[in-house]
Amino acid sequence: IMSAETSRRAFLGRGTAALGLAATGLAWQPDAAEAGNATRYEWSPPWVPRSAADVVVQRIGSGGITVAAKGDTGKVLLLVAPDGPIAGPVIARDLRYAGVLLVGATFKTVGRRTKVAPSGAALRGEHVVQISFDGEVARSRPPYAWLSNILVDQADCWWGDFVRVGTSTDYEARNWARWCDVYLQKILVRRGHYGWTAPGNDYTPHSDFIQTPIGGIRSLNIADCDIAWGYQTFFARPEKTRIAYPDGIYEFRRVVTRPMPASRRVYGSNVPRLSRYLTMTERAQDVRSGKYYAHRASNFHIVPQPELDVPFSRHFSAQGLTSINGRDYVTWNTVRSSARRHPVWSGIVRIGAPSQPFVTSGDVGPGQRLSSAADLLRRFG
Repeated sequence: IMSAETSRRAFLGRGTAALGLAATGLAWQPDAAEAGNATRYEWSPPWVPRSAADVVVQRIGSGGITVAAKGDTGKVLLLVAPDGPIAGPVIARDLRYAGVLLVGATFKTVGRRTKVAPSGAALRGEHVVQISFDGEVARSRPPYAWLSNILVDQADCWWGDFVRVGTSTDYEARNWARWCDVYLQKILVRRGHYGWTAPGNDYTPHSDFIQTPIGGIRSLNIADCDIAWGYQTFFARPEKTRIAYPDGIYEFRRVVTRPMPASRRVYGSNVPRLSRYLTMTERAQDVRSGKYYAHRASNFHIVPQPELDVPFSRHFSAQGLTSINGRDYVTWNTVRSSARRHPVWSGIVRIGAPSQPFVTSGDVGPGQRLSSAADLLRRFG
């Protein structure tokens, strides 16, 4: 593995035209030293109220929280983390708020359920953050979910999704104007989850860092994140029973994904399961019919699993696309359905960690939290 700068020079030395990349508009972006400024965000919240009276504050206990009040579309919900780690799930379902924010927190989840791993061990797990919006409420603007400045360092939690998010869909999944936008920024995952299929064809331990099984989303916006994960990091394909948001985009800017260490406690003596860093599509026919989200990548890095000698593209699921594998990068040919304005993929994935971190321990945790309506309005008003 070459350094990021050496990789960049080697790539430019080959020439993009020789790789068939010039026509796609792809460019190798230089590294951006973004760490050290915890409140410098790629995107701001789409909307915040002008009055503190329209900010509803809910404090999360050390064991997590289940939000009872659904709220209304003229207010936002600010979830406030405790001083110490959060050991239980954060659940907020069928919300009617214009947005929900969690800024500054540490998760050390203790799983409340057990599933049998391939090793035969019964391991604890939990879906950690679950946010859904009511899809029947008329809105003047789409709702949003915003999570930032978060440290994830799991304790006794081996499996489960970290973020499950979406807007409840109608029968044909066409209440698009009410689907939410999702923002994940400055998140550091030191120890994440593993994943497997439990006995009885139980998919519950199919652990994703983020997925949208509880509703539709318009866009996913991820920046300045460094994520260690042991199954599917970004499960980005639409559910098989739903279509994608028209011209919806998944944006990745300054993102690192890493494998979890090989674990005999999870997999026994078997070969560790391959980590999938991004699942874009699963059927070529979905690409042809336009059932996909466009994916854009700028400074997207992956760290391969050292014990597995596989092509870099194996860490992605992109059926219907042809991968272009180099010594230190991977990309895919530009494919666009006539039903979509944007192609499935644009950008390059670099192999290996960036030369400078995109997020550091100083950018995350309760020390960075917003703890009041006044805090929220000062930062984003």
